[in-house]
Order: sequence, then C-alpha cells, then structure tokens
Amino acid sequence: MLKQKFNTTFKFFKNQFEVVVLWIKMAPVISNLYLFASIVSNFSGVINSFFVALLIDNTIKLIQESSTDFSIIQTNLIWFFVYNFFNAFFSERVLEWCKMNIDEIGNWGVERRYFLKVNEISNAERADPEIASKFTVAYQYLWDLKYMFLQASNFYSSALLALYTGFILFNNFPIPVLLVLILGFIKLYPTYLFNKKIVDFDSTVYDLKIRALNMHNYLVDSATDKTSFKISSLLKYFEKIGNDIQNRCIKTVIKIRTSDEVIGFAFSMLVSIIEVYLYWQLFGQAISGTITLGTLIFLISVTTSFISNSNQAMVSVGSNLEGFLKVSAVLEVFNMKSKEKDGDLHYYLHNSNPPAIEFKNVSFSYPRSEKKVFSNLNLVIRSGEKIAIVGENGAGKSTLIKLIARSYRPSSGQILVDGQDLNSLKQSSWYENIGILFQEFDLYGYFTVKENIYFGDISKPLDEKKIIEASINADAHDFISEYTKGYDSLLDETYEGGVNPSGGQKQKIAIARFFYRNAPLAIFDEPTSAIDAVSEYRIFNKIYEFFKNKTVIIVSHKFSTVRNADRIIVVDEGSIIEEGTHDELMSLDGKYAQAFRLQAQGYN
Repeated sequence: MLKQKFNTTFKFFKNQFEVVVLWIKMAPVISNLYLFASIVSNFSGVINSFFVALLIDNTIKLIQESSTDFSIIQTNLIWFFVYNFFNAFFSERVLEWCKMNIDEIGNWGVERRYFLKVNEISNAERADPEIASKFTVAYQYLWDLKYMFLQASNFYSSALLALYTGFILFNNFPIPVLLVLILGFIKLYPTYLFNKKIVDFDSTVYDLKIRALNMHNYLVDSATDKTSFKISSLLKYFEKIGNDIQNRCIKTVIKIRTSDEVIGFAFSMLVSIIEVYLYWQLFGQAISGTITLGTLIFLISVTTSFISNSNQAMVSVGSNLEGFLKVSAVLEVFNMKSKEKDGDLHYYLHNSNPPAIEFKNVSFSYPRSEKKVFSNLNLVIRSGEKIAIVGENGAGKSTLIKLIARSYRPSSGQILVDGQDLNSLKQSSWYENIGILFQEFDLYGYFTVKENIYFGDISKPLDEKKIIEASINADAHDFISEYTKGYDSLLDETYEGGVNPSGGQKQKIAIARFFYRNAPLAIFDEPTSAIDAVSEYRIFNKIYEFFKNKTVIIVSHKFSTVRNADRIIVVDEGSIIEEGTHDELMSLDGKYAQAFRLQAQGYN
C-alpha cells in the first residue's frame, strides 16, 4: 500500500513538472512571470504581517521609552510602501495579464502539439486500436493542460510558503508541524483512490458520454435541416436517451465525491485541533512575556498561513490527482515516438522519367488483424504507364494505393520505386513526386476556392493562370465563375459571401487541385464517384491527355472510365486474377467481361 501511495505521489509530481516545463516551452516569458507572480501573491499575507509586527513592536517600544524619534517608524513605513507597491504590481496586474495571455496562447499551443504528434506518428501505428485509443483519450483531456498548469503554479507557491512558515514554527513546535504534514500525506491515499475511481468510470462510459454529446450537438446545431427529425417526432426520444446517460454518469460521480468529502472533513477536524493547540501555545507565550505583541501577531499569521497553505498544497495534490491522471494520457501521447524509421535516401526522377513501381512478393495485414489482404503479390507498373485497378469492394484496391503512399508498410516483401526499396526513401522526398486523390477527399471551408486548389502544390507561389487551367480541366471553372466572389469565395456558406457547393462540385474542385499539383505519379481512387456521367467523361479524357507523360494509377468501379487505360488489373480477394487491355479482357470473357456487361446493362 505504501509503495502504491509513493508511486502515485511520484507520478503526480512528475506529471505536474512535465506540464509546467511544457508550458514554459510554449510561452517562456509569460509562464515564468506567472509562476513568480503566484509566489509573490501567496507570500503577501505573511510579509505584510511581518511589517505590521515591526510597526507594533517599535510603536510600543517608543511609548514605553516616551520617545518622539519616529525615524524607525518612518523607515518601516517606507519599506512597507515599497513592498506593497511591488506586491500590487505583480499580484494584481502581472498575474491577471499572464492569466489572460496564457488562455490565448495555451489553447493554440496544446492543439498545435497534438496535431504535430498526430502527423508524426504513422498511419499504420495510429491504426493500432491501442494507440488510436490513446490519441482519442488524449484529445478529450487536451484542454485540461492549461488548468493543470495554473493548478501546478498554485501548488508550488502554496508548498513553498508552507515550507517557509513550517520552518519558522518548527523550532518551537516540531511535533504539531510534523503532524500536520503527516496527516496531509495520509489523506492523499484515499483521495487518490476516489479520483482513480472517477477516471476509471469515465473511461468505461466515454463512448456513452460522446454519444450524448453528439446528440446534444445535433439538437443545438442551427444549421442542420431538422425537417425529417420533426416529422418523426424524435425530440423527446433523443432527450430521454441523453438525460438517461447524463444522469447515470452524474449520480456515480457525485456518490464517489461525497465519500471523498466525508473523509476529507474528518482529516480537517484533526488539523483544526492542532491549529487551536498552536494558538493556545502562542497566546500563552505572549501572556507570559516570552514573545512580544508584534511577534504574536506575526506568528499567528505564520501559523494560519502554514495550516492553510499546507492544507492547500495537499488539497491541490488530492483534488488534482484526477486531473493529472487524465493529463498523463496527454503527456504519454506528447512523448510518444514513432517506431517506424524514415528512409535515408532522397528520391530523384531518373532522367526526368516518371516513377516505375514494382510489388515483389508483398504480403500485408492491417494492424491487429490476422487476415491477409495480400499474400505474395507481384505487380509491375512501368514508367509512364496508365493502369486501372478494378475489383469488388474489399478486394484490396485502396490498400494497394495506401501501400504505395507508404501509409502502411508491407508485412513482408518489397515495394520498389525505380529499383529502390520504398522504405529506404525519405518520405518527404517521395511525397514531392506523387499526388493522390482519394474518394474521401478534403476541402477546407475556411479557405477560398482558389486556396483549396493551390493546396495541390504550395512549394511555389500561387499561379492564378494555372489555377484557372486546372479548374477548366476538372470541369469546374464555369460554376466557380458564377459565384459572387468567384475564386475568392470561401467554401462554407456560414461565412459572409461563402458558398456551399454540391457533392459533385466539391469533387471537381478536389480534382482541380490534383491537376494543379501535376505530380509525376498520379493516383486516382474513385475520383468521380459523385460526378454526373457527362462531366465524368470529359474529366477522364482530360486525365488521359494531361497526364500522358506521367505514371497514372486509377482505381474505379466504373468500367467506362478505365477502358482507355494501357492496362487493367483485376483484383479479387487480394490477388491479381486478370490483367490486360480492355479488348484483351473482353476476349478473355472472365470476371472483368462479366462485370462490364452487367454494368453496361444498367445503362440500357
């Protein structure tokens, strides 16, 4: 039990220190100023009582001596004024200024650290359920870091003052001082147990709480069309489910916290008895003439400060154990290192030729899955070749693309790019030479149409002529030109002058971004799923024409879009079962030909 208590306390102080260091790294001047101002503010009561004690004792001495020399009083008052000026500046102005700026800097700083870490850890690692869960939990508690930094600052200032005042009292009252400190440490253990119960309970009901939050967000979202919701009279049902979840969570937490408060009250009573004993001793010494009136006032202030700050420090540890247990999940993610080592070689195009790719005995399974998507897959994609990959859902088409993108690494075998192992290449240099348009593409509503297209290649200054050309190739220029602000329209109608394109229009803007990128290796994963047949026909003609000197890979379930490819690869259950031109595969009368005829019947 003692070992567990020690480990818990050690982890608390370690996490607390890490939070403070993290904040100092994000905002060194403001964080250090806040720490200093907190200490100054906390010490003000004791230091003020010291000056008051000096003034009282010196005044009594002058009265007793019938002296009219007030120079000592004047000196005391001058120093008292100087200190109060210094204290007011730091305790009020600097402290409040720091709090406001910590709020502004902190939210952005911790979010930035989080998304940089998300991008540092590979997709394959984040696909591991255990690691994915750590990221989810860390994001839930991300904004607690700011609160924990403020609490840590308060703890340090309280602990420092408790040590200082405790040292003053220890010479005359060693046993009461030690008892107060021991009781505080003993109280930590039950507080830890109760807070751990809350954290564990939060983990078990996390999905339920997110479900309730999502229902709440849907209900308060004024931008969502709720016509069908109203027709079905779902409001009461949503409200009941949400309330049931919240009530279950709230009642459990209240029960745990009530138990903690009852035990805390018992410990407070014991500390109060010690405090009364100390006052009794001090007043006894004053009455007997052992100490002066000024010293009595000072020591009363010291005693009060010692009891309150030692209690405050322990309460801070106890009450914040829950917070720091949560924050430990954030710190674990921030300290996480990717186990996948980046390559050392820089990729260069050979004689300006687009990449050639070879899958050599490649086997692959997703993390924590025993099912193999590929087993000893062999495939050669020649430089400048236009190939299409077709197959049923779950055949492995998109996984093939993810392996080329190095989102995942083969379980065994090699993927060669111009004869070099893909894993030996620097990821950044490989990414400079490829472009991938996934079916689930990204558009950024808080940026303009122009910027969304420009994001295809931000390595060079924005080229408006090239943006319009890319839009024309993507069959997007006409509808973009009709917007009030044209290419300067934000892609979110909640902003002034913003627009809300249809699904097909959004996909065309994403395709325009892809044309703007103009990468040596162009990969399309179901690029026209939301686009009408006429636009689709025009876009694919542009793709084959525009990327004629590039290596092109097209994944599609629409056979009308792949028939002009140099070679069509038919994938089924992770294996290549057919390959050839459209005419060759139709002559083969295999799976491709059957699927093509079935799809063609749908258009008749």
